[in-house]
Amino acid sequence: MSDNHLENSQIMKDYQWFHRHPELGYEEMETTAYIKEALHEAGIETLPLPSARITGVIAVIRGKGESAGSDSEPVVALRTDIDGLPIEEMTNVSYKSLYPGRMHACGHDFHMALVLQAARLLQQTKEDWSGTVKVIFQPAEELPGGAKEMVETGLLEDVDAYVGLHTTPGRPSGAIGIRSGGLMAAVDRFEVTVSGRGCHGAAPHEGIDVIPVICQIVTALQTIVSRQVDPFAPAVLSVTAVSAGNTWNVIPSEGSFCGTVRSFSPQVRAQIKERFYRLTEQLTDASGAECRIDWYEGPPAVINDEGLCKIAAKTATESGYQVYEPEQTMVGEDFSFYQEKQKGIFLRVGTGYDKPLHHAEFLADPAALEPTAEYLALLVKKILAEI
Repeated sequence: MSDNHLENSQIMKDYQWFHRHPELGYEEMETTAYIKEALHEAGIETLPLPSARITGVIAVIRGKGESAGSDSEPVVALRTDIDGLPIEEMTNVSYKSLYPGRMHACGHDFHMALVLQAARLLQQTKEDWSGTVKVIFQPAEELPGGAKEMVETGLLEDVDAYVGLHTTPGRPSGAIGIRSGGLMAAVDRFEVTVSGRGCHGAAPHEGIDVIPVICQIVTALQTIVSRQVDPFAPAVLSVTAVSAGNTWNVIPSEGSFCGTVRSFSPQVRAQIKERFYRLTEQLTDASGAECRIDWYEGPPAVINDEGLCKIAAKTATESGYQVYEPEQTMVGEDFSFYQEKQKGIFLRVGTGYDKPLHHAEFLADPAALEPTAEYLALLVKKILAEI
């Protein structure tokens, strides 16, 4: 594709608009309006969401045949995330973010543009395939949790298979990453508050010092993964922030720490949580202090269906796309909430350049947009035909 053709294409116009207008999770009002208008212009139906759901869109495209959309026809859902990040953009592109302190630093602008274009392609060719495609424009992936709320709308109960994707900087533009089985980790977050008894720094015996208690807990927690979890089971436990006290001569009465746990196995996930509670509570109790543990269970692991991966790889290879196997990562993705309900595949797409995700200079190579959109539309039709 020539640079001039790309610059004047609808997919590039969409991409640049999305990049200029990043909105944070559950605030994607302009983005939602733009998507709805684009779908309407393409003649694509949108489904009414529950009244409490003010951002996000679910569209539906019905293939040929009188029974299209019936219980006997397969249904495939194609999903993109739509939220941006609270990061000040440091790129020099002509279409950089118009909003200070916000940018699409994770490629969601890229995702939206190509999924919107794939929807247009499916609509234009709907007389050539049978079944139903639901297109999910999902809010609040970065929080995360938007996927769970889209599932809870009840509008996806008939879906037989889900397809999602994510940009991969550093890989050749347009290369398709396919990995069967575990791809991205389950995500949990913890916040712990330790309460003791404050006193003068010169008389520690008169209080219960929370600082050594927190230090002991943080050190002990490192032994959970290193000494209590199977070394062949990927897992991470990271304490990422510690806070206690505010001056040099006072022992504080309270302190806190927080962090995250990442894992792939549900059994390991439960094991880490149980041992976290046990260590924290026992060490706190031994010191005479008290603790409160707040545990926030995030998305489960992204586990790709083997059959869908075979279809995806065959479709890519036969169509001349470069295929690679991405590495497992401890980064999470709430696409897994869809996979809890039905099988799915989460693809990685090479987008060139070298700035990592969530970096102020992150960009995706626009040259990958049109070929990836064409691949997605073709893959959805292949899955409909084979399931």
